[in-house]
Amino acid sequence: MRKVVVAALTALAGFALAAGNQFTPAIENDATDYFQPEGDSSETRTLYFSLTVVDDEVTVRLSEDASPGALAHVFDAIERPSSAAWRDLFGPVTRNRAEDQEEDQEKVLANLRKLANMDELASGWAITHEDLSVAEAVEAYSTWFDQAGATMTFDASGAVANVQPFSVTGLADDYRVVFHREGSGVRVYIGYL
Repeated sequence: MRKVVVAALTALAGFALAAGNQFTPAIENDATDYFQPEGDSSETRTLYFSLTVVDDEVTVRLSEDASPGALAHVFDAIERPSSAAWRDLFGPVTRNRAEDQEEDQEKVLANLRKLANMDELASGWAITHEDLSVAEAVEAYSTWFDQAGATMTFDASGAVANVQPFSVTGLADDYRVVFHREGSGVRVYIGYL
């Protein structure tokens, strides 16, 4: 019985450590609107994606404007809800509900990011870049990590068809970055090494 209890406690401690080791980047997109602009009837939305390291934290930047080295990040258009739908979700703004509304809006933002092909995956974070080759994705991420003073090294032992894993070292934390071909795009996974 004692062995069973020790094994169970060890497993629970392992799960607790694994759960506490979730990688999530900082996301800078305060001025970014995920919704399709008014009057735009196209089926996709394009933002511009880049990655930097700020104070040893991997930071994703999304922008409405193209910048040197940024990747076009294309995702299915997200229709803006009507004003009535927003009021149904958040109610009228009052002082005593401001904190609740802010929390609700954070949930909405997390859901918008999922719709824009960004989400937590296993113990890391993933983004799918449409219409991009694996080689182009590897080159962009390698450049971004290099600019941050890190080294991205190919791990041939973990590579299989359509999957290219890399180790990133030289920052406060070491990372695993995996590029996986999905249709005409690439899903990029980032987690702790």
